[in-house]
Amino acid sequence: AGYVTGPGTKTGIDIKITDPSRLGAGRVAMAAGVAAQYPLPATLVNVSGAATTVSCIDGQSRYLGTVICAGVGPSLQSLVESAELLVPVALTAPDRALGTNSEDSIRSGLIFGTAGMLDGLLGRLEREHPLGTLVATGGEAARAVLPHCSLAMTYDEHLLSDGMYHIYGRQRPKGAR
Repeated sequence: AGYVTGPGTKTGIDIKITDPSRLGAGRVAMAAGVAAQYPLPATLVNVSGAATTVSCIDGQSRYLGTVICAGVGPSLQSLVESAELLVPVALTAPDRALGTNSEDSIRSGLIFGTAGMLDGLLGRLEREHPLGTLVATGGEAARAVLPHCSLAMTYDEHLLSDGMYHIYGRQRPKGAR
C-alpha cells in the first residue's frame, strides 16, 4: 500500500504561493525535509537533470516560492540537437573555463554556466530576504555543478525520501505508534 499526498495532508509546510495545488509533491516533500532537518529560514537548491530550482522557506516553515530554470539535461539536449557538430558529453568539469575543444567547451558551459547562474540567482534572492541555511539536493548534475558555486551549501542526496518519511510520520493520529 502506498501513500499519496494532496490537499489536507499534514506536511508541516505552509505553502504561500498563488496556487498551492500547483506545487508538485516532490517539491513539498523536499521542503518538509528541509524544515524538519535544518535551521530555518532555508533556501533549497535542487539541481536535477531536468530542471534547476531554487525554493525559499522562511523561519515559520512557510514555502515562499521557487525559481525554475532549465536543467543541464535539456540544455545539453538542445545544444546537441541544434548544432550538427556538437555531441553529448559527460557531466564532469573541465580543467579550465575556456574550452579548446567542443567537449570541454560544452562541459564548461553546462557546469560552470549553471554554477554561475545559481550564484547570480542566490545573490538576487538574498537582496529580497535572508537565504538562511543553504541546502542542495539532486543527483549526478548536482554533484557536478555544486562544487563550483561560490556559496557553501549542505548537500543532502536523501532529502526527498527524508521529506516523504517526515510527511508520512505527521499523518499518524496523536498517540498512535
